Amino acid sequence: MPETSVVFESGGRRLVGLLQTPFEGAVRERWLFAYPLFEERKSSQRVLVTMGRALAASGRAVLLFDYRGCGDSEGDFEAYSLPHWQADLRTAGDWLAARFPHARSGILGLRLGATLVWREAARPEKPFDRVVLWSPVVNGQAYLVAELRRKVMKEMLTFGAGQSRRDDLVRKLQAGESVDFDGYAISSSLFRDLAEWDITPPFPSVPPEGAIIGLTPQARPDPALLRWAEAWKQAKGRCTLQFVAEPPFWSLIGLVPCTELIRTTRFWITGETG
Repeated sequence: MPETSVVFESGGRRLVGLLQTPFEGAVRERWLFAYPLFEERKSSQRVLVTMGRALAASGRAVLLFDYRGCGDSEGDFEAYSLPHWQADLRTAGDWLAARFPHARSGILGLRLGATLVWREAARPEKPFDRVVLWSPVVNGQAYLVAELRRKVMKEMLTFGAGQSRRDDLVRKLQAGESVDFDGYAISSSLFRDLAEWDITPPFPSVPPEGAIIGLTPQARPDPALLRWAEAWKQAKGRCTLQFVAEPPFWSLIGLVPCTELIRTTRFWITGETG
């Protein structure tokens, strides 16, 4: 299927994306994909591109793009935080809608990208007809703790001893300093936004229809995602919750095909099993 590099502007910065379209026929739906952040974006690119190709082969158009300060897009990562990247999602959705105005709209996100998707798609305006969340981050504080722990462990493996202590890193961020996460300068504003980020039911507004797909060992249910899905239904939205036994590909190096995840998602979106 055709894949075209595209550029559009958000917040005065040029954002770079990849547009995937069917070989022939009308576009039945338009889908916006939201990357995760930090190193997870690099490790997840191949899986998301493969997912997009599967949808393009079924008559869908798919747009993947980098937020401000990320990947190939313009801007300094340290200058931005969650509200900027949610605004980028909105701009990308508008760009895609202008390109395919008569197609139904969908949005898919992974990890922090999925949580950004939720915040955008759950707006009262209901900007998307369908939503797919892949292993969304439920609690920003827990996510930060895990990232800080990973940074300290990586330093121990690399240098034989930790160059940092988790508590010291937190104090630096609280004092307004930046902390390096694998080449990404985490600002105090991003730290604060993530620390306050908690997807807590009940929800005042939800997307009309969606799926939460969790990647867990042996497809074990995640209690936090169970509560999320139930609250979505209680708010009068239609929500499918599924768990698939796939590895956390966003934190791994090398090719991870994620065949079951792509098959499950494609079936939910298209109804096709091939």
